[in-house]
Amino acid sequence: KVKVSLKFYFSTPPACARNDDTDHFICYDEVSQRIRAYVAANEFRFIEYLAHSLHAQTRDYIASKMGDQAGSIILWMGVHKIKLPVDYPVAGARYAYCDAPKDSQLVDVSW
Repeated sequence: KVKVSLKFYFSTPPACARNDDTDHFICYDEVSQRIRAYVAANEFRFIEYLAHSLHAQTRDYIASKMGDQAGSIILWMGVHKIKLPVDYPVAGARYAYCDAPKDSQLVDVSW
């Protein structure tokens, strides 16, 4: 069992933050359904590979929904494997990836 966390960082507010009637928005339900379907249809051995695969899938979705603004959106993706296949207590394993430029100063990248 894995838990997936996403964060979207916008350099400027998206259209849906300024107007409640727009076609340019990220539907979080669509994102989660796409992630669930992708994970169910594939097998993954490493959470790092899963995170990067989901990141690419979500990036494609953002591009299809946000048009020109997609390139300015920073995507943070975290994957948490809840239970590890070991016989001693451990709080799972986590891996995160963010496509922010190295010199960016993101606030709150914890999870």
